[in-house]
Amino acid sequence: MQRRTSLLVDQESGCPFRIRHLDDVIDNDRTDLQRKEQEKSLRYAHLNKDQFDVVDKLIRGGIRPELLPCQKPKVVRMFMCSSGPDFESERNYLIENVYPLVRQYCRDNHGVDFQLVDMYWGHSGLPSTDPHKMAAVYEELRHCQDISMGPNFIAFVGQKYGPYHLPQTILASDFEEIKKALQENGNDVILLDKWYQKNLNVTPNVYLLRQPDPKDELDLEEDYSALIQLLQTGTTRSKNVTSMQCSNSDFENLIQAGMVNLSREKRDDNCIVYMRNIKNIDDRLSAKNAGNFVDLADCGGKRDQEKTNKINVLRKLVEKCVSPSNIVESEIELNGCSLDEQKSGEYISNIGSHFYSTVVRLVNKQIDKSNKLCKDPLIQELSRHWEYAIQSYSPFIGREELLNSIKGYLLSDTDQPFVLCGLSGTGKSTLIAKAANDINEAVTNSDLSMPTAVVVRFIGETGQCEVAQPLLFNLCHQLAFITGRYRQDVPSTYLALKNYFIDLVQRGEYGGMIVILVDALDKLSTTDNGHKLDWLPSRIASNIKIIVTVDSENGEMLTRLENKVDEGIINMPDFSPNECENTLKALINDNKQTVNYNQWKQIQLSFNSCSTPLFSQLVYADISQWKSFDNITKNVLGHSTDALINRKFESIEQKYDTNIVHKVLGYLTAAKNGLSELELEDILSLDDKLLNSIFVSNSEYPHIRRIPHTYWSRLRQDLQPYLCCKERDGIATYSWKYKRLAQLAEARYCKYDTENIYSNMADYYIGKWSGTQRKPFKHPSILMAKYKLVERDGECCRFVPTQPLSFGENMAYNSRKLSQLPFLLVKSKRFDELKSAVLCNYDWIASKLRISTVQRVIADFEMCEDREIKLVRDALRMSKSAISINRDALGMELTGRLLPHIYKYSNIKELIRQCDLDAQRCSPFVANCQIYSAPGGPLQYECNVGNNTNCQIDIDVFTSPDGILLVAKPTYSNRLRVWELTNGDERPDIMLPVGDVRPTKDGRYINILVNDRFVKTYRSNCGVLHGEVEFGQGKVSNVKVSNKYIAFIQYKGAGPCVIDIERSEILHKFKYHTHAVAISEDEKYVAFNAERNILLYELPVMQRKCVATASDVAHEILFVNDASKCYVMTKTKIVESISFDVVNRKFQCKGILTDMNAKKCVLSNSRNLLIVQCGKVLHVIDTVIDKVRTRFQKLPPGVFVDSSSTFSGSGFSPDDSMIVATRYTYLIVWDAETCAPIRVLQTAVSPMVRLFTSDSINKVVTLLENETFQVWDLDNLDRDTEHSAEVHQGAVQSIGVSSAADYIMSSDDKTPDAKLVSLSTGVVMDTLQHSEHSGDHVTEVLMSPNGMYAVSRAKLEQTDALSYSSFEPLTDDVMWELETASKVFHAISNRYIVFSPSSETAAFVTCAFYNSCDWTENIYNVFIVNPETAANYTLDFPYSTEFVVPPKIVHKNGSDYFVAVVQTCRKTTDTITTKELSRWTEVRLFLQNITTNQSQTDPVLLRLQNLVENVEDNDEFLDIIPVSDDNILAVYAKDVHVYEFVTDKGIVPPKCTRKGAILFDVDGQTALKHIPLFLDIKSKVNDLQISRQYCHILDNDLRVFKYETFSFLIQIRSCKFAPGSAKLALNGRYIVGIAEIQRTIEVVRTSDDTNIGSMFVHGKATCLQVADDDRTVIVGCEDGRIMILSLILDFADPLREYIENMPSRYEEPVQDNLIIKDLRRLSLSTPDQQRLSARLRKASIAEERRPPSYTTLHRAVTISRMSSRERNHSNCAQQ
Repeated sequence: MQRRTSLLVDQESGCPFRIRHLDDVIDNDRTDLQRKEQEKSLRYAHLNKDQFDVVDKLIRGGIRPELLPCQKPKVVRMFMCSSGPDFESERNYLIENVYPLVRQYCRDNHGVDFQLVDMYWGHSGLPSTDPHKMAAVYEELRHCQDISMGPNFIAFVGQKYGPYHLPQTILASDFEEIKKALQENGNDVILLDKWYQKNLNVTPNVYLLRQPDPKDELDLEEDYSALIQLLQTGTTRSKNVTSMQCSNSDFENLIQAGMVNLSREKRDDNCIVYMRNIKNIDDRLSAKNAGNFVDLADCGGKRDQEKTNKINVLRKLVEKCVSPSNIVESEIELNGCSLDEQKSGEYISNIGSHFYSTVVRLVNKQIDKSNKLCKDPLIQELSRHWEYAIQSYSPFIGREELLNSIKGYLLSDTDQPFVLCGLSGTGKSTLIAKAANDINEAVTNSDLSMPTAVVVRFIGETGQCEVAQPLLFNLCHQLAFITGRYRQDVPSTYLALKNYFIDLVQRGEYGGMIVILVDALDKLSTTDNGHKLDWLPSRIASNIKIIVTVDSENGEMLTRLENKVDEGIINMPDFSPNECENTLKALINDNKQTVNYNQWKQIQLSFNSCSTPLFSQLVYADISQWKSFDNITKNVLGHSTDALINRKFESIEQKYDTNIVHKVLGYLTAAKNGLSELELEDILSLDDKLLNSIFVSNSEYPHIRRIPHTYWSRLRQDLQPYLCCKERDGIATYSWKYKRLAQLAEARYCKYDTENIYSNMADYYIGKWSGTQRKPFKHPSILMAKYKLVERDGECCRFVPTQPLSFGENMAYNSRKLSQLPFLLVKSKRFDELKSAVLCNYDWIASKLRISTVQRVIADFEMCEDREIKLVRDALRMSKSAISINRDALGMELTGRLLPHIYKYSNIKELIRQCDLDAQRCSPFVANCQIYSAPGGPLQYECNVGNNTNCQIDIDVFTSPDGILLVAKPTYSNRLRVWELTNGDERPDIMLPVGDVRPTKDGRYINILVNDRFVKTYRSNCGVLHGEVEFGQGKVSNVKVSNKYIAFIQYKGAGPCVIDIERSEILHKFKYHTHAVAISEDEKYVAFNAERNILLYELPVMQRKCVATASDVAHEILFVNDASKCYVMTKTKIVESISFDVVNRKFQCKGILTDMNAKKCVLSNSRNLLIVQCGKVLHVIDTVIDKVRTRFQKLPPGVFVDSSSTFSGSGFSPDDSMIVATRYTYLIVWDAETCAPIRVLQTAVSPMVRLFTSDSINKVVTLLENETFQVWDLDNLDRDTEHSAEVHQGAVQSIGVSSAADYIMSSDDKTPDAKLVSLSTGVVMDTLQHSEHSGDHVTEVLMSPNGMYAVSRAKLEQTDALSYSSFEPLTDDVMWELETASKVFHAISNRYIVFSPSSETAAFVTCAFYNSCDWTENIYNVFIVNPETAANYTLDFPYSTEFVVPPKIVHKNGSDYFVAVVQTCRKTTDTITTKELSRWTEVRLFLQNITTNQSQTDPVLLRLQNLVENVEDNDEFLDIIPVSDDNILAVYAKDVHVYEFVTDKGIVPPKCTRKGAILFDVDGQTALKHIPLFLDIKSKVNDLQISRQYCHILDNDLRVFKYETFSFLIQIRSCKFAPGSAKLALNGRYIVGIAEIQRTIEVVRTSDDTNIGSMFVHGKATCLQVADDDRTVIVGCEDGRIMILSLILDFADPLREYIENMPSRYEEPVQDNLIIKDLRRLSLSTPDQQRLSARLRKASIAEERRPPSYTTLHRAVTISRMSSRERNHSNCAQQ
C-alpha cells in the first residue's frame, strides 16, 4: 500500500495538500529483505524455464499465438442426448433433483457455471418432424464441446434407435450420383428435385433441403419418409458416393459426434453414459406408448428388426467407448405402459447419485488439469487481450496510409501520444489489433534494431479494463515488470496509480522502446473520473509510444485528447467501395464461399451507399446465408448500417415468435455487462408472460415451468455473427458484438416494458424466486381448456439458483450479483430495495469490497441521487485509506462516521446495527459514538495547503467543465497543483511559468502573467500551452478575465490592454490613465475609466459606444444585470450606478451609498444583487432598482467577535438564495430574502482570510490564516452534524474518565483549557479555562473516583511562584466541581494531588521553598481539601523530608489516611557556629489520619525493619500500592541505603533492583503478609497496573504476573505498544494499548499473548484510558479527537443487548433550533476566541502608527460633503 501522503506532498512544489482525518492511515513498512522475497513470486521465479519464457514473452511481447496460455470460459455445459421421449423420466429427475446440486457444487467450489442442455425437453416433436430444427441440435452439441471446460456429453441409450436422419445438406457430387443411380434403377426422382436445391455459393457445391411451405404441411411426413427411402436406395446402388445417406438415425449421429469420434482420453474426461434395458418390453408392444421405448414396425405391434439390430450394435459400441466409471447399465421392467414405480424410483435415484458424483469428479479433474498460469490475474488479463488481437485483425485490407502513420510515429522522436479517432465501425479496433500483431511478430522474429516491448489493451474486452483503476493497475504491473521496477510498489488506489503511471511513461526507464496500444478509450466508465483522461499525460518519454483510439462521437473525450496532443491525431476515414469489396472478397474466399453475378451487383450497390468497415462485416454476415438460388431483391442490404441491422432484426422476428425475440433480446440488451446463457435462461424462466406465450404455441404443457433450451439455442445460432462471448465476473457472458448493434437493439427492444425487464433481472439476482421458492403464475385460458384445469392460479419452482453474496466455504464472492444488482434496481426504480438490500446493507458492501476497490463500490452509490445513499457513499469515501489496507475495518469506519444520522434515516440505523453485530468478527471494539469525520454536515472536509512552508502561495478556486477546482502555486514554483474540491481528488500537476495565475470564468484556460510582460495561456484540463502574448513591460493590476478575453491595466502606464484568449492576440491597447476595467457577462462590452470618465467599448470590434462621468475616479467597475449598466466604486468610496444609452450615447449616473470603509463589491450570480463589503458592514444593493436592500452588521447575540475584526469575504449561493460571509473565525449564512441568519459556523480557532463561492455548485470554500482550506456544503445547512468531532485544537495530551459520573476530562498540548466531555455521547459539555494566558498549557487532568471533581494541572509561562523550569514536578493546579464547572481550590507550585477513595477528601502537596542544591531545605505544605464542606486545613509535614514517590489516601474502617514513602534527614550541628557536622538519611513510611470529623493525630514515621522480620538493614521502602480490603502493598527495595536526588526532578528510585513487599494494614499499622520476592528486578513499581478485581499485575515492560501469588505469568511480545499506553481491561484478561507507530489500537489476550485485533485511528493516537467499567476505552488523538470505544470481547448472547443499550443507539438527541445549537457550540470555544483576540490586539498595537495621508484626508472631506445628499439608509434593516 502506497502512502497517500507521500503522493500528495511534492517537495519540488512545496505545496502539500492533505485532507484532514482521511489521508492518515498507512500500512506498516517492510524490510528490504521482505520486499525482495515478496518480489520473487511477482517475477515468476517459481516457474520452470519454459513456463517463464512464455510468461516473459507474453508480458514483453514476442509471444507466439499457439503458446498463449488461454483457457476456456468457466462454464460446464453438458448436452443431453437420447432418442426421444424414452428417457423423459430420467431427464426430468436430473433437471429437478440433481442439476441444482451439481450447479451449486460447481459454483461454490470452483466459481464455474453448470448447465444441462436438453434440446428435446419441452418440444417433443422436434427430433422427427423438422430436419431443419435438427441442425440446431447438432450445432448445440458442437457448441457444448467448444465452450465447456469440463464434461460436455451425457447419453441415455435404451432400446429405441429413433428415426433415420434426413440430411439437410448433401454434397453435389454425392447427390447427383444418388440421383443417377435411382434413375438408372427406374426410381422416380421428382421428390428429390422437389425438396433439394443446388447451392453454388459454397465450395464444394451442395444440395440443400428447402424449407417447407404451408401448402406442404399435409404431405410433409410422407414426403420426408419417401426421401429417406430414396436416399437410402440411391446410396446403396451408387458406388461413388463418399458418405452414406440416411443410414443412421439422428440419435446415432449424435452419439458418434458426441463421443465415438473422440479420442479415448476425451471420452473419459467428457462423456457419461446411462444404458437401460427393459426386460419385458416384448410383452408390452401392444401398449399405447410402447413406441416411446422401442422402434415399432409400420404395421404396429412388432419391433422394427432393422432398427433393433442397429441399436444393439450401437449399445455394444457405446459400452466399449467409455471407462466403466463413466457408464451405468440398468435393467428395469414396464408396469403396464409405464415404468414400474417402485423399481424405477430406485433405478432413477441411482442414476442421479452416479451423475452427481461423476460430474463432480470430472469437473475437479479438469480444474486440476487447467493451465496454472491463467490463475495469475496479470497473465490471464494479457492472454485475453492477445487472444482478441489475434482473432480481430484477419483479414486486414487496405489502411496502408494509417499503418504507415503508425510506423512513422514509432520511428519519430515525438514526446506525445498518438490518437486515432473515427466513428463507430470504422475499424479502429482492427487497426490496433493489426499494429499489435505486426509489432509482436517483429519482436518474435528479432526484426527490430532495439529492444521493444509491446503492451496492448482493448477496453471493454474484459471486465478489468472498463474502469480506470483496474486498467491502470494491470498496466502498471506490466510496465513495472518490463522496466525492472518492484511490482509490489505498484499502488492500488486510483489516485496513486494515476501518478505512478504518469511517472513510468515520463521517465522512460527502459533500454529500448515500449509501445502501448489502448483501444476504445470511449468505453471507459465514469468511475474515478477515468473517462476524463487525467491519467494520460500530454508529454511522455521519447522511447515510450502510446497509441490510443477513440470514437469521434464522444466529443468531450476527443476535445480532451486534442488539448493533450498537438499534431498526432488522425481521423480514420471510411472505406472506399473498392476496399469494402476487397474486404468482402477476402472473407468469402477464406470461408470458401461465393455469390452469383446478380447478388454481387446488389452488394456493389449497397457499398456505393455505405462503405464503412462495420457495414462490410455486417454484409458478409448477411450474404453468408445466401444461396445461389435465392431471389435477391433490390436494396435487400439497404443503404446504411442501421437499415441492414434493422432488417436483420425483422428477419429474426419473422422466423421466430416476435414476443420471444423481443423478450430474449430485450434482456440481453438491458443487462449491464451481458448475460451468460444460464443466466438468460433462468431470467426468461421467471417471465410468466413469455412462458405462457411459449406453452400456448407449443404442443405440450410441461410440469417444469422453465423455458425450453431450444429457443435460446436456435436464436443464438442465428445471431452468432452479431454476438460476442466475453468473460465477465468470472463467467462467459453474451453481449452485442458492435456498439451500433447494441444501440439499435436498445431502441427496439428496451423501449417498452423497460421497468419490468429490469425488475425481473433484479428478482433473479436478489434470489427472490431461487432454490425451492415457488413463484405464482396464472394458467392461460387456452391451456386451462385444453388440459381441463380448474384453478387459474398456480405456483411452481423455477429451479433458479440461490444468489448468496458468497459461495461455499471458500467464500468465493458472487461477482455477478454484486456488479449487476445495483444497476438493475436503479433501472427498475426499486429504490427502497436498493437501499435495504444493497447500498445500505453491510454484508453487500463488505462483499463488494472483497472483490473490488473502494472507488468502484462508491461508483454504485453514484447511480442514485438520494440523501441517505449519499451519506453512506461519503462515509465510504472518507474511510478509503483504512479500508484499502484492511477490509475488516469497514464496520468500525461506517459506525464511527454514520452514528450522528442513526435517528434520521432508518436504513442507516439498520446498517449500523448490522455493523455492530459483525463487530466481534472484525474488530474487538465498537464505537460508542461518532469517532471519525462524519458526512452530511455543513463542513464537507478540511485540507491543509502549504503546511507552514513560509512562502507565498497563489491560490484560487474556479469552476471548470470538470467541476469546482482548487489551484495552488507557490510564487517561486513552476508547478500548479490542482484538486477537485467536491471530493478532494487530486488532478495532475500542470507545469507553468512563474507568475500570477488567472483562470477564465469557465475554467477552460489558465492565464499566467509572466514578468509583467507576457500572458501565457494554458488549457486547464491538460496543461498544454495554448498561446502566448507579449504586451510590453509594466506592472499589471486590476486584471479581469472572462471566458474569451482578459483585460488589465498597467501601473503608471497606458491602458487598458484587452487580449483575445482564444486567438492569443491583443485586441487593443488603449492609452488612457486607467484604474479600473470590467468585461460584461455576455462579453459584448468592455468598460474602463479615464480619470472620472467611464468609457464603454464594444467587443471584439473595439468601437466606442458611450462615455459616462462618475463622481470621482473609479477604482472598481462591475457590469450588472443589464449589459449596458455597471456599478462603480470610486476612490472616495462612493458606490454609484451608471446606465449607458448606447443608441443615443447618453448615460445616467445615480449615487447609491457612501462608506469610507468600503473595500470591494461582490456581484451575485443573477447579477441582481450586489454586496458592498465595508469592513464591519455588508451593504446589499438591489441592482434592479438601485437601492440598498439591507445591511449586515451584527452577528447573532452570544457570538464572541473581536472588536477589531472585519469581514474578510462575502458571496452568494448559486441561486442567490443565501448570502455567505466570513468574519473573524466564523462563516455566517443569511437568507437573502428574509435577511435572517441561517447558520453561524466555525471549526477552527483561526481567522478566515478568504472566501470562494461557485456559480454552479452549492459549496463555499474558506481559507484560514493557518493555511487550511475548508469546503462547506450549503445543501447540508439543515443538518446539525459535526464533521470531525474534534474536542481540542491540538493533540490530546491527557485524559481522565469516570464511568460513575459519565464524564471525560481532557487536555491538549496547545491551550490552557480542559474539556469536559460526556462519556456516553462524546459531546463537549463545557470548557474549563485554567488560565487566560495563551502561553500556558494544561499538562495533565485527574478525576476523583466518583467523577464529581477533577483537577487540571498546568505549566504557566509567567508566574510569581517557584520557577517550574528549576523543579520540573511543580505545576499550577486547579480543582473543579464538574457539575457547575466552577473552581474549588487553586494550588500554586503544587507537586502532588491525590483523592480519597470516596472523593470526599483531596490532598494537595505544594512546595513552599525549593533548594536545588540541598533537598533537605525543601519545604512542603499538605493542604487537605474537603470540597463539599469547604473544611480545608494544612497538615504539619516534617522538615528535612522529601517524597520518594507520590502519596496516597487510603480509607480504612471509616478513616482516611495520608500515606507516603518519604526520605528524612537528621543533622548534627555545631552549637556555636550552627555549621552542619553530619547527617544521615532514612526512608520511612509516613502515615497520618486526615479524617475531617476526627481529632487530628500526629504523623507516624514507620521503619521497614520494625514492621517485618527477615529484611536486611539496607532494605528501604520504595512505593505504596492500594489493594483490596483497603490495605496497601508497601514495596521495598533491597540493598539500597539512600535514594538519589536529581536537581530538577526530585528523588529518583533505582531502575533495576530486587524488591519485596508487605501487605500492610494502615489502621492497625501492622504487616499482614510478607512477600520476600516481588515481581521482576526490572519492574517499575510506579508504573504497575493491577486489574480491577485483583487478578493480574502488568509492569512497564509488559510482563504479566498473577496477583494472588505475585508470580510471573507471561511476557507480552505479540505487540509493541507506545510507551505508557498499555492498559489492563476486563479484569486483566486483555491488554489494550496504542501501537508503537501510534496508528492503531491493539488488543492482546494476556493468557496466551495472542493479538486479538486492532482498530485504525486515522492520524495518530496520543493517549489512552480504560474507564471504571473495565470495558470502555477512551483514546485521545493527535488531531484533537477523542474516541470512545467499547471492548466487546468475552460476550456471548448479551452482546446485542449491550450495544443496543448504548445511548447513541437508543437515545434520540433533543432537536433544537440549528442557530441555537450553533451558538451553544460556539460558546465552548469562547476562551480560545478571547486568546486569539488578545493576540491580534497585541500584534495590532505592535505595528507602527502612521499619520493619515493627504489622500485619506481628502477622501474624508469629500465623503463628509456628500453625506447630506446620500442619506437614504434609514429604512435598512440591521442584522
